[in-house]
Amino acid sequence: VIDVVVFGHSDMRKEIPVRPDGKIAYLLVGEVQAEGLSIDELQQDLEDRLATYLRYPRVDVILKKAKEARFTILGAVGRPGVYSIKGPTTLLDGVAMAQGLSQGQYEGSTIEIADLENAFVVRRGKVVPVNFELAIHRGDTRHNILVEDGDYLYIPSSLAQEVFVLGEVGQPRSYGFRGRVTLMEAV
Repeated sequence: VIDVVVFGHSDMRKEIPVRPDGKIAYLLVGEVQAEGLSIDELQQDLEDRLATYLRYPRVDVILKKAKEARFTILGAVGRPGVYSIKGPTTLLDGVAMAQGLSQGQYEGSTIEIADLENAFVVRRGKVVPVNFELAIHRGDTRHNILVEDGDYLYIPSSLAQEVFVLGEVGQPRSYGFRGRVTLMEAV
């Protein structure tokens, strides 16, 4: 949201939201592209356009409210959801904001049930090459990337991985597993 002030013309002061298409609509000049311009560039553009109607217009543009940068994190985290980005936020920061990785019971022990090997980040419709395992468990800073506005982080549950052991075994059924499992381990 910006506030546009034309000096000497108090009736032209207007608070204007920047639309999702990056444009504003202003008196006399119609639609103006605002996204991608600095405040000074937008002021100059408005002054140039208003010069057709006013003699030596002096425009002041004031940023009233900036769009809040946000990212989404879903899957095996404590609190999946949409979070605000306030300053530099890394992948680890994002997981921490979502209250860490989910835990569950497996063979009598509490374990992390996040499948970091298959976790991913989508940015502007493309998967970002990042290894959650290296970033979270090994502290590899090359993979602890900065989260950007609109990023989608997904950490699947390892409980979704299962193997079906059927036939002449003690308990034929499906078994959940983490990481890799050999045929002998499954049996």
